[in-house]
Amino acid sequence: MLLLVGTARAQTTPAPVITSFTPATGPAYTEVVLTGSYFTGTTAVRFNGVNAASFTVLSDTQLRTLAPATVTAGPLTVVTPAGTTTSTATFLPPPEISLFIPSRGLPGSTFRATGKNFLQVSSVLLNQMPVAFTAVSATEIQLTVPATATTGRLQVTNSAGTRTSPTAFAVLTSVQVTSTLPAANTQQAAAGGPLTMQFSAPITAASAGGLRLFGTTSRGRASGTLSGGGSSTLTFGLAQPFMPGEQVSVSVPASLRTAAGVLATPQVFHFNVLAGGTGRGTFTAGTAIIGASNMLAAPHVLTGDVDGDGDLDLLHWGPTNQVHLYRNLGQGTFPSPEYLSAPAHAEDVALGDVDGDGDLDMVLATSDGASGYLPVCLNDGAGHFAFDHYVAAQGTTSRVVLDDLDADGDLDLVAARNTSGSGTFDVLIRFNDGTGNFSGTDQLPISAVTGLTLGDVDQDGDLDLLITQASTAPNYLGVATILLNDSQGSFALSNQYLVGSDPVRPQLADLDGDGDLDLVTANKGRAGSGGGASGFSLRLNDGTGRFAAAPDTFTGDLVRDAGLGDVDGDGDLDLLLSTRTYATNIDQTELFLNDGRGHFRATTPTRGAYLATSLALGDMDGDGDLDLVLGGFANTANQPLLTQVLFNQPLAPLATAASRAAGTFALFPNPAHHACTVELPAAFQGQAVELTLYNNLGQVVFRQQGTGPSLHLDATSLSAGLYEVHLRSRDQWLSQRLLLE
Repeated sequence: MLLLVGTARAQTTPAPVITSFTPATGPAYTEVVLTGSYFTGTTAVRFNGVNAASFTVLSDTQLRTLAPATVTAGPLTVVTPAGTTTSTATFLPPPEISLFIPSRGLPGSTFRATGKNFLQVSSVLLNQMPVAFTAVSATEIQLTVPATATTGRLQVTNSAGTRTSPTAFAVLTSVQVTSTLPAANTQQAAAGGPLTMQFSAPITAASAGGLRLFGTTSRGRASGTLSGGGSSTLTFGLAQPFMPGEQVSVSVPASLRTAAGVLATPQVFHFNVLAGGTGRGTFTAGTAIIGASNMLAAPHVLTGDVDGDGDLDLLHWGPTNQVHLYRNLGQGTFPSPEYLSAPAHAEDVALGDVDGDGDLDMVLATSDGASGYLPVCLNDGAGHFAFDHYVAAQGTTSRVVLDDLDADGDLDLVAARNTSGSGTFDVLIRFNDGTGNFSGTDQLPISAVTGLTLGDVDQDGDLDLLITQASTAPNYLGVATILLNDSQGSFALSNQYLVGSDPVRPQLADLDGDGDLDLVTANKGRAGSGGGASGFSLRLNDGTGRFAAAPDTFTGDLVRDAGLGDVDGDGDLDLLLSTRTYATNIDQTELFLNDGRGHFRATTPTRGAYLATSLALGDMDGDGDLDLVLGGFANTANQPLLTQVLFNQPLAPLATAASRAAGTFALFPNPAHHACTVELPAAFQGQAVELTLYNNLGQVVFRQQGTGPSLHLDATSLSAGLYEVHLRSRDQWLSQRLLLE
């Protein structure tokens, strides 16, 4: 028998192959069927590396499994003794949201949602409102709170489904200023304060200190005592009073917040301090003449308490001269000038506390230098100015103003520039870092700028910009341009208004007593042009930043400068112009008295052998009324340059103006519910009396006329709050507060 001996060949089983699986999406414990080959003997099935809850091999080509409880997006894996294989396709579970970082935020802010399965997210909703998002990874999404979002849960959707967060995301609403006393834009604030602000929610004591008050002629940033932290009412008590007629700027930065972290809506507003005293707009000529023999060009004048001694000092300068400082000795008398060390000849000077140390610093617009710059000179508190640094301008500058453009609690800078060598004009916007250093690149392409000023014309809580531009042919009318602030210090053109020829010194103030800012320009005029004569242009605000056309008022042949101030002590702003009439060669200061409603009446001009090229108003002798400061030429053969202080006198001008009466009047009951009785003082009885009610925004809400001995005030149509009651007769007026409950 033949015996054959041989060796058996071993059978080799290939590694498994996954061809497909279905479904491709689903939550935990979803049943998934895999199709492929060589599944016999499978020892494990995994979802993105995590073992399946269970699996069953149906055949060598099919396998059934359940997704694990902790399933995450990723491929499927099958393990057999012959090998391991992983799918090229991904199994996608629905998204899962764990938490928000942070868990609350303001509209427009960003936050993160963390969790799982954020691949292929198609939409995100916050309380049913679409949300802009970016999937950073499978475990994180970056989101932006919609502008109109409200607190609610987050829903995230991908192709596997939609899941809702276990907790809500809190959308913060910013805290609003609901009322202020003094009211924004009022002309009748008490010099000694206090400032009281009501918020829509309690402000923490730690953040309340961010509130800022800046004077424009007294010592810069105001010092004082802040009370009410932790409540919705903050009161700032002044350490020292503001000056009569002074404009005060108040900044409410976003750093003010509630205990829950809700931020305040940033806001900036102005108010003016009431001027009192006995002056009634008659100015004594020739008082306190100050020589300026070394001045080489017509001087400009500015007042401010630069040495912190409680009275107003004088600055004057010319385009080819240093700035001169005259220190007030307390009653409107001045020693010889000091020449301030500044590395430029000034075209314009702005005083303001740019470094926040409580005194008035100085910023100069200048025509010096080929590259151009704005010198910043810091005050040591005693009126000694030292050049600290300059703001690059790359061109000559002619106008400069300081105020808080972005509501962050410091003074920013606006300047008119002529780009060196190109003849291009624009307006620079530069932002303060809080220490007096300015940065930024914003330029507004506006040409032929003759004046700048700031004020909240549309009453939205930020400072808008008014720019005047020179006249052009053929009609030689000037232009007043309004640019609205977006609350961040960026400006967009709103409207332009024709005014008189070559406007100078634009100003924004509530001239008709309705609580909004009106527009007035002084117009130099162009002799013989026939198109835009000299005088002033008044445009009244409708409350939204739009200004109604009004006839211009014409004066002499030339207007050099203008000033607004309550010179007759009746609680509204009057207008003064320095003018020249060529036909008679008469130089004079013309006073136009306001009746409180924006109607101006001419009075007898103050005349003399004097051509005033600039003017300023301020209480120079400390008696509570506004005096007049003039800079210019004496009208003589050699034309010496000088500055002159004219004191406001109690003699009534020819055009009668109402004066503030002494004493008070009775209101009862006060507080009142729906009505009260106004008992007229003896001086008002037997006369026609007008009763006017102002709300806490300074707006006129009620007017009534009658005769004494008493008036009945029906307030049933008015809401609860604090009001100011004004009584006005033909030649006197009084005011008092009334609380309606």
